[in-house]
Amino acid sequence: MLNKMMKQYLMYSSGLLLFTIVYEQFSHGVTSINMRIAFLMPLLLGYGLAYISQYIPIPKKMIFDVWGMGITTLVSGLLLQGIFYIYGTSNDVVNIFYYVAIFIFVVTVFLYILQLIKQKKLG
Repeated sequence: MLNKMMKQYLMYSSGLLLFTIVYEQFSHGVTSINMRIAFLMPLLLGYGLAYISQYIPIPKKMIFDVWGMGITTLVSGLLLQGIFYIYGTSNDVVNIFYYVAIFIFVVTVFLYILQLIKQKKLG
């Protein structure tokens, strides 16, 4: 399961990198740091978590899924803010993506801690 997940996050990250390169080719020389770092989020947060999970008690699949939702929310916010920047506009509503992503990450850590406590009580 972990190897499959690691491959998926590598493909997701490389797809984002390719999207960023192609998008910036058509943006008339205007670039955005948000779009340039968007590919790092699934690489560090997704692939990194799957790699670390080999050395810690393995979280349930639901915890991985919720974590993935947080990564997707964060990447969506980065891409949207990058697109707005390239078009020369801004929107404060994009910041909601970051707050929601942080909330999802906190919930995921809380669920993982609950899982560890439950496992300790049972076994």
